[in-house]
Amino acid sequence: MKDIHIEFAGGLWDGEHFHGDSYDADEARLAKKCYWATKAGTVGEHFSGLSAKEMHQLRRQIHPADQIDTHHDYVVTIHVENDREILVRLECADEDLRA
Repeated sequence: MKDIHIEFAGGLWDGEHFHGDSYDADEARLAKKCYWATKAGTVGEHFSGLSAKEMHQLRRQIHPADQIDTHHDYVVTIHVENDREILVRLECADEDLRA
């Protein structure tokens, strides 16, 4: 399977990246969840759903607990694929959180 690379722009996750082939199992799982939750990174699809357990893993991985909220809405704006990897860019769709 191709490596899935998820990147976020704007909002609370601005600048964060997840890789599907990461040695960190939580990061790899979150990358794949984002990919499949957006119908394989289809442009225009929204991503906004993480369970409480996943939010805890995300906090531990990329942000102190007080800097991330469970509210998030991102939309796929770019899907680029080559023979080795898939890049999916999600931009903040929440007007109040855009950078």
